[in-house]
Amino acid sequence: MRPAAIVYRTTRDYSNNVPVTMNGNRTSITSYPDPADLRNTEAKPLPLADGYLLDRRGITTTTAFLDYTYEQYAALPEAPDRATLTAHIIDRNPFTEMYSLPITASEARTDTARCRAFITAGFKGCTPLLTAPKPVKIKNLGR
Repeated sequence: MRPAAIVYRTTRDYSNNVPVTMNGNRTSITSYPDPADLRNTEAKPLPLADGYLLDRRGITTTTAFLDYTYEQYAALPEAPDRATLTAHIIDRNPFTEMYSLPITASEARTDTARCRAFITAGFKGCTPLLTAPKPVKIKNLGR
């Protein structure tokens, strides 16, 4: 089975920051890239619409972002140890929304218009992995 395309939005612009995967409690890093993996310009997420990004690195709901930019990290001769990487985490809970699209990641990379169509349609037919809470409307009781 090929991986589904993941579209997400974050609390801040982390599109140039290196992602790492944390454990479920977000207390330790379980996966991180080798600097050589980020030397390809296709590692960065693709901007879509309304602040949504198309993942190209394997983002999950337990991803955190480092203060290293892709360029800084790619220039390192080797990956720092986990303790050093942990010290460089700038956001352990960066996502406001994340959706799995009903197309593969490779299809999404070649057809970003299709990804934008899912965004425009309110992610109809997509699987929400993480969604922002909806604002609560309070009725005016005439008081």
